[in-house]
Amino acid sequence: MRKERKIINTNIRLNLCDEQDRQAWEYLQTMDRKKYKSYTRAVVVALNDYFSREYRNEADPYLETREKEDAFWKEWKQQSGME
Repeated sequence: MRKERKIINTNIRLNLCDEQDRQAWEYLQTMDRKKYKSYTRAVVVALNDYFSREYRNEADPYLETREKEDAFWKEWKQQSGME
C-alpha cells in the first residue's frame, strides 16, 4: 500500500551577486548526496533546524549562552581529565 502524499511546489530564487544567496547555492551544490537525496531534503532540514532554534531562543533568550557554557565546561573537564 502506498503512503499518502500531499505535495506542494514552491520556487526559490537566489541572487548569486548577494553573498548569502551565493553561499546557500554553494552549500546546495556541495552537499552530501548520500545524506541529502535532494535539494528539498536539505532545505527542509535547514529550515526546521533554523526556526526551531530561533523559536527556542525567543522563548529562552539565555539558551544559546547556556549551551555554549555547557560545551565549554564539558570540553574543559575532558581536557583536564575530570570526566
